[in-house]
Amino acid sequence: MAGRKWTKEEEMYLEEKWGTVSLGTICKKLNRTETAVKNRVFQKQLGPFLLNGSYITIAQLWFAMGHRQKMSSQSKRFLIEKRKLPHKKQKIGNSFAYVVEIDEFWKWAKENKKYIDFSRMEENILGEEPDWVKEQRKKDHNSPKGCKKWSEQDIEKLKFYMKRNYSYPEIASLLNRTILATKRKANCLGLKKEKDVYKIGEWTKEEEECLISCIRQGDTYETIIKDLNRSMASIRRRLLKQYGTSVLEQIEKIIESEKTI
Repeated sequence: MAGRKWTKEEEMYLEEKWGTVSLGTICKKLNRTETAVKNRVFQKQLGPFLLNGSYITIAQLWFAMGHRQKMSSQSKRFLIEKRKLPHKKQKIGNSFAYVVEIDEFWKWAKENKKYIDFSRMEENILGEEPDWVKEQRKKDHNSPKGCKKWSEQDIEKLKFYMKRNYSYPEIASLLNRTILATKRKANCLGLKKEKDVYKIGEWTKEEEECLISCIRQGDTYETIIKDLNRSMASIRRRLLKQYGTSVLEQIEKIIESEKTI
């Protein structure tokens, strides 16, 4: 491929993906050698990149996962400390950066599917993907955890449901969005509604069993609220009383440990 002229589309792709996509993926996409790509990068002054295509920095991974905003220190700490993202410290030039082996990322991602929206990840952005990713991407595309743009039709539906005082869990379900996203959009539009009508009073045995079942299968608070028709505050109070914490991941571990005793 030596000497082949670069097209405008190829240069646009290189400028857009350099620093966020592995070198191997870029070469495969453009059908060019590593030398050709590196030379063009030098000519375009696009800056340094990790030359080993088997790993990328956590910041690059963050963008590859579909996030539009720059990764915050809090998000980095959350991935490393809370979600146990496998990583190592790598020297790059005169500085150091946290990097992730792509193969290790996929192993980790398979165990943390519920925390990742694969519909926001460009197909093969990290190179060849495991077989299960394609199916998961389809599921996430149809799930409410996707960060989808609001169409005029969606906004009109939101106004309609708000006017008729549907609960936020009901509206979120009808629009296939999270409760948080639904509330934020309503606030942005200045839409007001009466307080959601949730069930109050003593918890039944069936509700307790449903709550435990939801936690075991990794459901979020949005799903639990919808299933139980209980407010967030009510559910948190119940969990704090029973388990001493309202963090669902911690409670899941407690439940599993009790199960084995």
